[in-house]
Amino acid sequence: MNENRLPIYFAPLQGYTDSAYRLAHARIFGGINTYYSPFVRVEHGEIRRKDIREIHPDNNREMHFIPQLIAPTPDKLEQIMALFIEYGYREADINLGCPFPMLVKRHNGAGMLPHPKEVEALLKTAVEKFPEIRFSVKLPTLDLSGRMFSLKTADSA
Repeated sequence: MNENRLPIYFAPLQGYTDSAYRLAHARIFGGINTYYSPFVRVEHGEIRRKDIREIHPDNNREMHFIPQLIAPTPDKLEQIMALFIEYGYREADINLGCPFPMLVKRHNGAGMLPHPKEVEALLKTAVEKFPEIRFSVKLPTLDLSGRMFSLKTADSA
């Protein structure tokens, strides 16, 4: 890849950019520096089975791949990170940007941002308990007043 070009990151879209899609894209089009998974999360005390399949290394071999997690508490972050480490990942993305109302209401994604002590506890756990992991954080796009940008259709305006 040309070193003078900005890197291209393939952001996930829940329900669309699954491992088969990422693999096909990498094989057919290429040109992506890093592919990210849709977020892995804990539901009813367990990591969702489809998330486990999606991030399995066998399904993400032909690309630079970083799994993404969404967790409202340090204990859920630790549970997910244990899987990432078991699978050999040394990078992880923490989602603090998802604006989906059901998740926001449960202090997931962007729903954590109004609670800085919770964000601090989550990020502190990440860097202190997993020093071998390189973390990135996904945040929402804000306007100059600090409000999240939203996409509106003619019907919702």
